[in-house]
Amino acid sequence: MKAVTVATKNPGKGKRGPRVDAARYDAMKTALLAVIPKAGDGVRFVDLEGLVEKRLPQATFAGASVLWYATIVKLDLEARGLIRRVPGSSPQRLVRTTSRPCCSAIFGRLAPRLKADQGRPLDSRPQPRG
Repeated sequence: MKAVTVATKNPGKGKRGPRVDAARYDAMKTALLAVIPKAGDGVRFVDLEGLVEKRLPQATFAGASVLWYATIVKLDLEARGLIRRVPGSSPQRLVRTTSRPCCSAIFGRLAPRLKADQGRPLDSRPQPRG
């Protein structure tokens, strides 16, 4: 049986993330979002491994590099807009974002269409086939 994987993203321009085991991705994402604060100075990247290791299922990560998965999932969460780096911090610090990027991204794509529909009578809009 083929293992279920997740295609990760990378915030670097022109870069792609690797495909990773879905169970490990989900566990690491949950652990990272639990330890990265929404406000304040954030958490140092160098401290992440120790903080998330306590929250991960031992069996799922047996023989796996926790630091490698933490780095890959951190980059993916940055690319998806769920976490961000604190500007000017050294060493790198992370905080969770307060906006929901998926909603703003959807609205951003729909905004021109919604604007174009303003002022038109309802019956003049294209009707779905069905």
